[in-house]
Amino acid sequence: MENIQICEIKGGKNKDYPHILSRDGKYIFSCSDRLDAYHSGAKIFYVCKYLSRAFFTEVMGEEIYTKYNFHLDEWVFEYEEHEYIARKDDVLQVMYVMSERSIPPDWAWRRPIGNSNGYPIWNTQIDHPQLRLEKVRDLQLIFKKGPAFELLEYCSKALLELPEIMVPNAKALHTSLGGMPLTLYGKPRDVIIAQRTPLQNLMEEVKDKYRQILMAVKTKPFVLLAGISGIGKSSLVRTLAYKTCNEKELQYSDRPGNFELIKVKPDWYDSSELIGYTTQKGGMIRYNITAFIRFIIKAWRYKQVPFWLCLDEMNLARVEQYFAEFLSIIETRRFHEEQMYSDAFISREDILLYSNEDPSFWLNLGLENEVALQQQFLSLGITMPPNLIVMGTVNMDETTHSFSRKVLDRAMTIEMNKVDLNKGLGLPENDWEYPDVYISAEDLLGQPQDVNMVYNDNPDIGRKVIKELEEINEALINSPFMFAYRVRDEMLIYCTYNASLQPPNITSKKWLFTCLDEMIMMKILSRIEGNEKKCGSIINGLLEKIGTKFPESHKKLLQMQFRLNNNGYTSFWN
Repeated sequence: MENIQICEIKGGKNKDYPHILSRDGKYIFSCSDRLDAYHSGAKIFYVCKYLSRAFFTEVMGEEIYTKYNFHLDEWVFEYEEHEYIARKDDVLQVMYVMSERSIPPDWAWRRPIGNSNGYPIWNTQIDHPQLRLEKVRDLQLIFKKGPAFELLEYCSKALLELPEIMVPNAKALHTSLGGMPLTLYGKPRDVIIAQRTPLQNLMEEVKDKYRQILMAVKTKPFVLLAGISGIGKSSLVRTLAYKTCNEKELQYSDRPGNFELIKVKPDWYDSSELIGYTTQKGGMIRYNITAFIRFIIKAWRYKQVPFWLCLDEMNLARVEQYFAEFLSIIETRRFHEEQMYSDAFISREDILLYSNEDPSFWLNLGLENEVALQQQFLSLGITMPPNLIVMGTVNMDETTHSFSRKVLDRAMTIEMNKVDLNKGLGLPENDWEYPDVYISAEDLLGQPQDVNMVYNDNPDIGRKVIKELEEINEALINSPFMFAYRVRDEMLIYCTYNASLQPPNITSKKWLFTCLDEMIMMKILSRIEGNEKKCGSIINGLLEKIGTKFPESHKKLLQMQFRLNNNGYTSFWN
């Protein structure tokens, strides 16, 4: 096991020295003479009580030297275009922050460290193991999951096995950590053993909490999150990115690398803000890349990781105008020999033109050294990655636009209007952390399904779904709200995916009616809007057909009816 130590960032006149946190929170800079023996890859826990934060870091093996700044009359050092105050002749080590945690308000060291030098809790010549174990237990009250937690568990075991430590009647607990068999040792009411939920149960809890949105994404990776402003729609997307970011290279300290938030602007009248555009200067055609295309290219690099694109306040501009290409391309997805194909955002002809005209084209795309992706884009164009998920947050007020049926037919709509005003007033429950157990890509990314195969593989479910849909469509006859095969297919696929989550030999079909209730909201009611003449009889007919069999849809229809009676106009959107 590599060297592990603790450093304390203390307050005082110069609070951020001798351990300095970078402005973006990605690095900590430490004076080399303040550390115990270290080497590249060693792990260091930094505890900063005056900021109530703790950091789990890794030594990068990179040294920085200070220099004198005449304008500031200070010794400084530079890193990634930022300047920091330092001391004369200091040599600083760069630590990469792998995780960051809040320190509980009542937390304290059992025995103070006593200085700001490195305090080793494990190395090959460790002494006083009982004291080191106390520090490990203290840190376990801060780092309760993730890589830091796992390292502390191993460290605890190693210290407990040393002959000098006083642990009478030590008991062994056989468990698993990340699928790896592990034995932990402890003493009742003394040694802390974290009570871990078994992997399978934990995974089921996560799936159950996010089941509707996960199955909606698996059915169609384009979801609209509707709800009042400030309820946490974009936060939910970021949370899901954390819970699916199982690639270490993408686990940035400030955000998951599989997440991108793009704020929609009211003046987006075409797709150039997303797809990019060309300019011509000095006779050379140059393509101007966008954050959207960069994110798509990045998703192609990590095809086994779900990539979440959040279009914030999506309907500030008309979606069918600036998002027209995506709305068409998502319907062209097809699989052949386990490879997904689609129409291209940027055609192969344009890729060839841009790469021939502009010598820096591949460099601007970040692909100067990635020949395989260059060849793929030259052959097929930049197409939709199989792991791309687009989530649009939606507010409905006087500044936003309504959705056309073209958009709603291609999206899954989930309403978020339940508000708990007590939430977040106690200790913070920040879900923006990398979890112990990740939601796998297989749980989330579904291949475009052959609906005939879906129906024939589950004929009992298929017949029940079709029967309910026929009754609902009867209430929509001679209206613009009748639905056709796309809605039918997606309902069958959604219900089939949910069927795979049910216990074997289950006889109750309550889960199926829950799924149908959810899909009626997502795919049918979301399309209904208009005045009394257009919607009055439709809503009455649906209330009669649906009754209380689908409680959420029934409640929504009553809300829409109330709005129609009072305002003379109604819609699904609040």
